[in-house]
Amino acid sequence: MIKVVLTLVGIVFTFASSASSVTINNYGFEADVLPDGGWSLSPTGWSKSGIAGSFNPTSSQGVATEGNNVAFASGGSLSQVLSGTLTANTAYTLTVDVIDRLDFEIVDYTIKLLAGGNVLDEDLSSLIPAIPNGGFAKSTLAYTALTGDPFLGQQISIVLSSTAQQVNFDNVRLDISSVPVPAAVWFMGSGLLGLIGFSRKNKPQAITA
Repeated sequence: MIKVVLTLVGIVFTFASSASSVTINNYGFEADVLPDGGWSLSPTGWSKSGIAGSFNPTSSQGVATEGNNVAFASGGSLSQVLSGTLTANTAYTLTVDVIDRLDFEIVDYTIKLLAGGNVLDEDLSSLIPAIPNGGFAKSTLAYTALTGDPFLGQQISIVLSSTAQQVNFDNVRLDISSVPVPAAVWFMGSGLLGLIGFSRKNKPQAITA
């Protein structure tokens, strides 16, 4: 019986923590083949506003964290509308590497996770103090959509931007995981308690003379 209970606990845990990734076109900005120091103002898979694009930094300009290229924004933004829509009982985690060029100082940046144009979460330059010159840090945005969320069914999108000095971005990832429906969790939890109680109640008793 203990094995059965442990197996059911494992099922609940798996249900609550199973994760997958949402497809992001050109997430590492490698779709455009660029020479060292080369750049493009029309990166594949992304929409551009203002001064932004993809860039292959030289060793004197900085690093890329995924492949050779990075995205850049300097008084502009890059955005992408994803194929997925906001779904109930789902947790969303967006991660983006924010990179400081060796020859520029980061002044500001913005990363947004949206559904139908509505901001679910955003990072407004929070990592700047922690990013070394020429280095990077990972920005993490999170949002959990539950039943009744006003943005359910709306297209998910991502925006990377900077209003001032150039900021580089790379390795854009969006992971999703299921969040148990409260009623289902209660039902499964009640079942576990019932099994445990049944096991204790029916446990063989020692016979004494």
